Amino acid sequence: MRKLLVGLGFPIIILMLVFIGFKMGEMAGKNAPKPETKKDTEVKEKTPVLVQEVKLQDIPLTIKGEGRVNAAKMIKVTSEVQGKVISGNLKMGTNVRKGQLIYSVDKGEYA
Repeated sequence: MRKLLVGLGFPIIILMLVFIGFKMGEMAGKNAPKPETKKDTEVKEKTPVLVQEVKLQDIPLTIKGEGRVNAAKMIKVTSEVQGKVISGNLKMGTNVRKGQLIYSVDKGEYA
């Protein structure tokens, strides 16, 4: 008889727990927020949106940095005569070829 009571006690406890769970679920459902209706979710003001057509293009790559540049070849520039320089025919950084006029000297001083 004792085995019968113990055997029936376990299923009864399970049924009670299931019943309590359903009751708690019902009470939670009463306090739950109501789902929004279509009227509640309507937008009152329209938000402006910027639209642009997508196109394939190159993106320029720019790297900024600091450094030091050294010339591959250094040359000493001298004149064959003394005199007053009257004009410079080049700007700083210009490439120069052999025999090219760089400065003009006043001819009156060495003539």
